[in-house]
Amino acid sequence: MKSSQPRRKGLCPCGSGKKFKRCCELKEPLKGIQEVVRLIRDQEQKAMLRKIQYGNIGPVVSAEFKGQRIVAVGNRLYYRSEWKTFIDFLDFYVKTMLGKEWWEDEFKKPLNQRSPVCIWAHEAYEYQRTNATAEGDLLGVVPNGPMQEFLCLAYDLYVLQNHQLLQQDVLKRLRLTPNFHGARYELMVAATFVRAGFDIHFENEKDGSSRHPEFIAIHKKTGVSIDVEAKKRNRLNKLSPEDFESGREVVPIFGGVCGNRIS
Repeated sequence: MKSSQPRRKGLCPCGSGKKFKRCCELKEPLKGIQEVVRLIRDQEQKAMLRKIQYGNIGPVVSAEFKGQRIVAVGNRLYYRSEWKTFIDFLDFYVKTMLGKEWWEDEFKKPLNQRSPVCIWAHEAYEYQRTNATAEGDLLGVVPNGPMQEFLCLAYDLYVLQNHQLLQQDVLKRLRLTPNFHGARYELMVAATFVRAGFDIHFENEKDGSSRHPEFIAIHKKTGVSIDVEAKKRNRLNKLSPEDFESGREVVPIFGGVCGNRIS
């Protein structure tokens, strides 16, 4: 059986009239190098787009094993078989961080007496139930305000825990409705600095011997150091006449980004 590989000293099969060793044999390594360069550039572009969308944080660490979707957050692993998207994980994650029993107890209360995060979740579920449309094997919907607030809170929790920066005191205050907005604001500020490429060093809040900021943020590339004090008054937004009649609290809007499909 004859080999299909051209002889190095024979004529090149491309028809150039040159010997193979002086023609296409030289081009084959070049093609391999070009493919490697293309793959590297594709990865760089994906990393740049992810940075634009989500900030200076690593990609979601996730894998599928024996029918379970596993997601790593910091030094913890979470898994469920029903998760198809990162949004599915975030919905589970925020409830886990605040506590399953606390969450169930809140949902037993009348809607206007629940924690703001539970009101967001309720309104997000209702909105999704009536507005979601099928997109392949998933349901898609353009998020409304409560859905965005709920997912942004979950994502900020995820970012801070993933960097070993989530404080238990903040979680405790998130569970207390009178302290919720202040704690939520501090959480958002800390997560924003992380996404902006800063290392965060929290100060000891119990140390009353001297004045100090809530945390010091040091930019990883420039070394710029910023003292940060994040405070927010717990006050209501303007209410409509209907809100006054119902007694329903209007919660403030916080900006942010939420997740994408797990891959």
